[in-house]
Amino acid sequence: MAADALNGFTDAQCAALNHQRLIDTHRTHQVTKSVMCDTRPAACVSEFLFAHEFYWNENDAAKRGGVKCRKWGHDGWPTREPHVRPEAPRDDGLWPLLQLLPNKTLWLHGDSITTQLCEASICSLLRAGVAPQPPFCAGPNRHKSTAACTDVEALERASKMQLRAVRLPNGARLLCSAVGVFEPDKVAQVLEIADVAMFNYGLHYHSAENFGAATRSLFEMLRRWAAARAGRVPLYREQSAQHFKGGSWSPGAHQTSAKLPPGTPCECEPLGTRAASGNTESVAHNQNRNFNNLALSLAAEHGVGAVPFFNLTAVRHDMHRRHFCSYSNQKVVGRCCDCTHWCYTPQFWDVFFRDMRLALVAHPSFVTPAAAAAAGRRGRGGRGRGGARWAFPRVRGPRARGRSWTPRRWAEMRP
Repeated sequence: MAADALNGFTDAQCAALNHQRLIDTHRTHQVTKSVMCDTRPAACVSEFLFAHEFYWNENDAAKRGGVKCRKWGHDGWPTREPHVRPEAPRDDGLWPLLQLLPNKTLWLHGDSITTQLCEASICSLLRAGVAPQPPFCAGPNRHKSTAACTDVEALERASKMQLRAVRLPNGARLLCSAVGVFEPDKVAQVLEIADVAMFNYGLHYHSAENFGAATRSLFEMLRRWAAARAGRVPLYREQSAQHFKGGSWSPGAHQTSAKLPPGTPCECEPLGTRAASGNTESVAHNQNRNFNNLALSLAAEHGVGAVPFFNLTAVRHDMHRRHFCSYSNQKVVGRCCDCTHWCYTPQFWDVFFRDMRLALVAHPSFVTPAAAAAAGRRGRGGRGRGGARWAFPRVRGPRARGRSWTPRRWAEMRP
């Protein structure tokens, strides 16, 4: 079958990509696919297609035809994004944000959606040509050809938290980790090497009381952390939408496809398609929305910036992994129903990276590289050498102490 305008793959190409991925990862005994070509409105690609290539060295990558995140450019990615307009504003990836953080560390921490975010971030940096191959300077299976981030490796041993780190040409570092619930002792240790920290929790909490207590504790820790040194920026990413029957996850929701014939994609529903009287998770009382409202209120009280994500994901009910669950490594099809994790397209993540950058620069604690360089020269009593080496986007926005500016509020107040 020929590739259509949205899917980008033929059936034969899809089968070949899945087969090669299973060979590359030594998982030919599994049925988990990295590409689902039979989905509509677009083929569903997971990070399984390319994340294992992060561990190839240059020689291995050359033998296998190159890593996909480099050889498939932004607009040449074989799958299409059905829910992000081509003309939607974007910054072409994460690199414009990290250009604002020379010699600083950005830490992304949260649940398994943060794992997807991290892998999309690394793919974006490889696409921009600024991440080495292999990219990790710390973390499991760091290749000896990539210089170590020794402080991160030491912190990983001390904190017992699995960390992945990438060092970039301007000295900025991307640090990633994922745990579904708040672990205060471990978080406090890792915060000490971070300059900007973006957190997300919620999908692993199932009562407002427990989620509120954990979030309040986290935000109080972030408030003290930011106050301890100028230029530290705490951020919180909204929860994403889920599209189980009725909306957010409820016990047993991931097993609904067990009642369907093996191989039948489970149903991930658009939000608002069921009457409130017919389920306990109506759109108006959707747990994801409620937790977001609670977290945003607490963020404003504690000076934590908010990064929008729910609305970007709310329309993507047809861009989930469904019965080929992203984290199950299945040997039998139809074992579960995943209406939580997302199909990958660079266009989708680029919109989020732009919103993340806007939240960063709008935060009252953010210091531009030029201002930081000027402060450094004043501290040395003279002009010194150097100055800003990189071309930084100039973004003007309100600055008001004591408020947590969301990108949406910031955009509305721009002149």
